[in-house]
Order: sequence, then C-alpha cells, then structure tokens
Amino acid sequence: MKRIAALLVAPANSLREEGGGVQHAARQYQNVLQNAGFDLRLFPYEFDRRVRRRITRRLFPSVSSAEFPPNQIEPVILALQEHSAKFVFFGFHIDEALSARIRAVAPTVQQVLLSQGIESIDFCVAQRARRPDGCPTNTSRASGMLGQQLLRDSRLRRLIDATMTLSPLEVEMEQWLGTPRAIWVPQAIVERPLDHMPIDGRAGCVSTLNHPPNYDGIVRLLDALSLMNPTGLRFRLVGSPATVGQELQGRFKFVDFLGPLSDRELRAEAATWCCFVHPMFLYAKGCSTKVAIALGWRLPLATTKFGVRGYEWNSEVLPVSESPAQLAAEVVKRSSKENFRGFQGEAERMVELMPTVGELAARAATFLLNRPENAQPGETET
Repeated sequence: MKRIAALLVAPANSLREEGGGVQHAARQYQNVLQNAGFDLRLFPYEFDRRVRRRITRRLFPSVSSAEFPPNQIEPVILALQEHSAKFVFFGFHIDEALSARIRAVAPTVQQVLLSQGIESIDFCVAQRARRPDGCPTNTSRASGMLGQQLLRDSRLRRLIDATMTLSPLEVEMEQWLGTPRAIWVPQAIVERPLDHMPIDGRAGCVSTLNHPPNYDGIVRLLDALSLMNPTGLRFRLVGSPATVGQELQGRFKFVDFLGPLSDRELRAEAATWCCFVHPMFLYAKGCSTKVAIALGWRLPLATTKFGVRGYEWNSEVLPVSESPAQLAAEVVKRSSKENFRGFQGEAERMVELMPTVGELAARAATFLLNRPENAQPGETET
C-alpha cells in the first residue's frame, strides 16, 4: 500500500523517548498514524524563548505560554514541499501564523491538530481548586485570561481541517470551539508487563504534583486514608516537584516520597507494588495516560470515574470509585499481597477489552481519508 506523505510539527520535548503523559500521548498518536498508512516526517521545534517574548508574557500573562518560533515558519514550508506532504499534523499546539502560511502556499494540504487537551479546561480547574469556597476575590485577571484563550482557540480552529483528541469530552469542546471535524482516539495498551515482586502493604502513585487536578486528588485520597489509619500501608509517591512531595511525606506518615524516577527505575520500583493508584476527582484536560501504563504493567488498579476519561472502560470488569472514601477503601483492599493475583486478573481482563493500535489506526484512516467533499475549515460537521 502506498503510504501518505505527512509532516508532524511538534515540540521537541514531546518527542522524547522518556517522559510522562505528554510523551506517552505523542507516541500513541505517532503509532496510530504510522499504522494508518502515513509516512511521517518529524519537525521538532523549541518554543519561542526570546527575551522580548518572555518579558511580554510576564507583563501580559496568558493561559498558554507555548509559542511557535516565527523563524521556523519557512523551514516548515520547505520541509512540507520537500516531503510532498498531503497532511500536516500539529502536535500539542497550533500557531496562527504558521497555519495561515501553510493555507496560503498549500491550500489542499490537510491541517490536523493532535490535541493533548484544551488548556482552558485545566485553567478553569486550577482556579476552582485555588478557590474552594467559591470566593470571587481577585478573579478579574483570571477571567480576562480565560476569555482571551477561548477566543483565540476559536479563531485558530478556523484555520485547520480536523482535530484528533484524547477523550469524548474534548470532542464536544472542539466542536463547540468551531473545529470542522473531531475524533476521539482511545488509549491503547502497549507497555510490557512487569516482573512482579509485590511487597505486602505497598501501593504506588505517579504524578506531576504541581498539576492542580493531580494534587487535589492525592490530598483528598491521603486525607481519607488518614481517617482509616490502615496498618502496614506504605504509599509510594513518584513525581515532582520535590517541595510538594516532601510536604506530603511530612504531612502523612504512611507516604514515602521517591522523587522523579527514570523509566527503568520506575519499572523496578513499580514491580514491588501491590496496587497502582490514580486518584482523580476533577475532570482535567486530555486523558490519564498513567492508567494505560498501569494496565500494561498488569498491576491491580485503584482509580475513579474521573481517572478513566480517554478509555473505553468497562466498570463491570474493573470497578472505579466515585469518592475519596470509596477509593481509600479500594486502595487498602488492593494493597494486600494476599489479594494481588485476584485484582491482577481484573487488569488482565480489561487489557483484553481495550482497542489495539491497529484498530485505532483503522478508525483514524477512515476519519482522515474520508473527508466530506463540502467540509471547509471553520465549518463544523453536524
């Protein structure tokens, strides 16, 4: 089968081999597109960090500080022409000047955003987490930033042809913003199983600790566990920044903060866990790629209905919690070495139900290659 030439323009950091959710999601998009028949040429770039831009961002803060460097627009056009690309995929970020330039010089090239989530969603969640009592004090700047971002996102959607997203919620949001066509790409399981050596009472969590939805979920869970005062539980916390992890370790006597770990170190550590914990009680942007990693490792999993967004989930096979107290009870139950094999069976059955990369590639190919003849950028399908 003849492969379709395509250019992937993405931040260099997102294309690293190691890393967290951003890198995991970027790899899945690449795997799906390559299996869908696209010949991807990568165009990695660094965000615009010129002094003038840094000063402007400091004086006039915005929801997203990620900006494409203007001096890379013409190199992208050159790469597009050299590769005879029929598609341009934007990883993570759309740049208005770049997209408009491509539309001007190559109007038939399809422009597709590979979304990792709408920044405005997390900005709203962060504001909510910082004002738990609903106090409106000092919200004028936040309101202005949010409004500007939503208007900017809507304006950018007029320039592209389609968006691929990580959750059903974001398909609806993309259409609300004006994306002509949008599709949800569920998570596939690609991680290799661990060589398990579970230690009784040990549960683990991997998190970006200064991400408001993550921090909110961890604190709510740890508070609930404190009320239960479980004997022998060791909650192994992996992530950064260290200041937040150390604060949690000092506050909760059953927490062991391990800091950030490499992929190799994390696999070795996680092999000793009886349970992987993903505590989420707010809808964040994108999806929780950590759940796919835990399932790939074939670890018993304790999470919530908020934590499995972005998955084709069967709660009869692997139940999810709806409250911190319910999740805490599941963590205690699943952190027992005696129960390990039974709860591992849930994870194994869930993996069997998940779509493969090949199945997702077939969906993506149908979506991308069967574009309605009358579909134009800025016109939402109904």
